[in-house]
Amino acid sequence: LTQSGTFTVTALDGVQSLSVGGINVVTNGVTAGFPQTFTTGLGNTLTITGYDSTSGVVSYRYTLNDNESHPSASGTNSLSESFSVTVT
Repeated sequence: LTQSGTFTVTALDGVQSLSVGGINVVTNGVTAGFPQTFTTGLGNTLTITGYDSTSGVVSYRYTLNDNESHPSASGTNSLSESFSVTVT
């Protein structure tokens, strides 16, 4: 299962560095090449597919690589994974 999406970062003085889940999207004001991929803590795949420096839009793809173990009752049957976003 793969889901794609976007989010927007805003920095009034411009983006000098931007990382998403440990992936360096911008370093010293220079945008990285894409796609960039890493394996998440749950064994899934996060791919940063692009960054538009004019609009601040980051594009990504998240792939669930296998079934995940989690409780299946009492409303605790969901599982989430989060990633830090750091902008300077």
